[in-house]
Amino acid sequence: MNASEVIKNLTEMMMMADNEKSFVTLNEALKLISEKEQHQVSVPCRIGDRLYSIVGEKVHAYVITGFRIEREMVYMESQESMLFREDKVGIYYFWSHDLAQREFDKKRRKKESF
Repeated sequence: MNASEVIKNLTEMMMMADNEKSFVTLNEALKLISEKEQHQVSVPCRIGDRLYSIVGEKVHAYVITGFRIEREMVYMESQESMLFREDKVGIYYFWSHDLAQREFDKKRRKKESF
């Protein structure tokens, strides 16, 4: 049963509720499910994908083992329990080693020129 079927069934049950307590309880359940459906968050990759980080002195590879979602911000978690913010992919984290190495080299050259 998907969320829309549950919402439909709860609505029907609310209309048939024979006391105020049942009505209020069903109404609150309906609100909670509806709110959850409005805040669906997509994840940026699959578990097992590699993410390459250029934080530090070299490119590091991490295997994604899970996700954490806090206030609609998605964090990717690695085997080492490192957390990587989704919005930093393309800045500090990359999906390919070549892109990460290229960005690392660019930042290192920039740093050396100062």
